[in-house]
Parts: sequence; C-alpha cells; structure tokens
Amino acid sequence: MSRIQRVIHGLFSSYLLLMATGVYSLVSVPLALHYLDTTRFGLWILMGTLSTYIALIDLGMMNAGCRLFIDHKDQKDGGEYAVAQQ
Repeated sequence: MSRIQRVIHGLFSSYLLLMATGVYSLVSVPLALHYLDTTRFGLWILMGTLSTYIALIDLGMMNAGCRLFIDHKDQKDGGEYAVAQQ
C-alpha cells in the first residue's frame, strides 16, 4: 500500500470511528435515562466525564512509558536492566 493510500485509509478510519462514537452516544444516553433514576444517571455522567478528562490529561503517556520500558528491556546487552545491586 502506498503512502497516500495509507493516509486516505487512516482518514476514513478516523471518520468512521467518529461516526460510531456519535451513534453510541446518541443511543446510550436515552437508554441510560430509561433504566437509571436521575441520581444514578448524574453519577454515570460524572464518572464518564471524569474518565474522559483523565484520559485527556494522560495524553498517551502511559503508552509511551510502556513502549520505552519494552525498548529498554529488549536491550539485554546494555547491562542496565535487571542487574543485581551489589
């Protein structure tokens, strides 16, 4: 696949994911309103909002940290990973 095809594929995939998220939001809120009372619905919205803010604050640092750890672990000849302290 050429670079331009990958860009187009990524663009359409992003828009498809955005549309799926919108449909999920449009379906989940009325469904939650139907099954939850107002107090529990408010708590559900609060927890969803807080988890979104925490994910935004993270900004992918968890994934980057895991990737750095894996790269560091793969360099076994460096002598820095899993060395017994004397």
